[in-house]
Amino acid sequence: MDITTIIGYLITPVTGAIGWFAGTRQRRNTAVQSLQETIGMLSATIQEDNAKIVNMLGDLQSLRAENADLKNEIKAVRMENAELKAGQNELMGQIESLKVENQELNSLIRSAGITRPRAKKAKGES
Repeated sequence: MDITTIIGYLITPVTGAIGWFAGTRQRRNTAVQSLQETIGMLSATIQEDNAKIVNMLGDLQSLRAENADLKNEIKAVRMENAELKAGQNELMGQIESLKVENQELNSLIRSAGITRPRAKKAKGES
């Protein structure tokens, strides 16, 4: 065996090892590049989602303000409704008193012997 044969035997594993290291490095670079692309895509998606969330929060705040206004309006309407019911009850009481008073007056009129006047006929009626 001479030196060229020994070098020939040594070059094959050395070039294989160098190729293996180079291939491993290339795969790592490809994997890192793929991860970077994925991270970039996820980052863009997150930014879009954040913008949507900010818009939704603004809408939520305006809806909450509108809801508070509506609650205040409902309270005002309920108070007004209570006042109207109280006024209605007062008017119903007055109507009942007037009915009683009317019945008493009718009794007095009948007991006095006064007859109820008949309605006058309008012109043109027979």
